[in-house]
Amino acid sequence: MLTVHETEAYLKNQVGERTNPEEIWGIFKRFGEIEIENEDDIELLFQCGMEENLFYLDFVRQFTVYDQEEFSDMEQLHCQLFFELTKELSNLTITEWYFETEGDIGDYFKHIETLQEFTIPTKLSPIRISIFQEKI
Repeated sequence: MLTVHETEAYLKNQVGERTNPEEIWGIFKRFGEIEIENEDDIELLFQCGMEENLFYLDFVRQFTVYDQEEFSDMEQLHCQLFFELTKELSNLTITEWYFETEGDIGDYFKHIETLQEFTIPTKLSPIRISIFQEKI
């Protein structure tokens, strides 16, 4: 079982040199279902929009971190794919959360895969991929 502090290296290793957005999404989906030590609830976020004249997709897993059973902080592990901004991408923006207590994770993944904010950019090639973990 992974700890919160091992998740960034794990996801980076799984993605490796891949650049295909649909392959990376598949890896993230599997990662999103992995049990993490001391995790109360699986929390995922799919978001996209514009940043620094680029379009981005951001697959996020959020963790609550405990220090000896006491709440310490929250962290988010981001898997971001950046694309050249095109007219087709310029109006796409969305934020879709998933909380394990609210339903089936498979239904969430299926829902994301029907969104134009997902289907349009995942047919393109990203110019940059960034995987990082941060405290929020």
